[in-house]
Amino acid sequence: MAAYGHLQPVIWNEQERRCAVIQIICIKGKIISITQVSELLGIDRRRVAELRQQLKDTRDP
Repeated sequence: MAAYGHLQPVIWNEQERRCAVIQIICIKGKIISITQVSELLGIDRRRVAELRQQLKDTRDP
């Protein structure tokens, strides 16, 4: 088993967080909840929900 204790934590800026949320939602779609995305990335659930709604509002029919 690999040890990752030597790795430094990654600090993301707001744009990187938004991109990560959108990537996860696009890849996992309906099989991942807003809460799971929020906990995975350490982002507020409301922000994740807003980004998910924006994706729904702007997708092609």
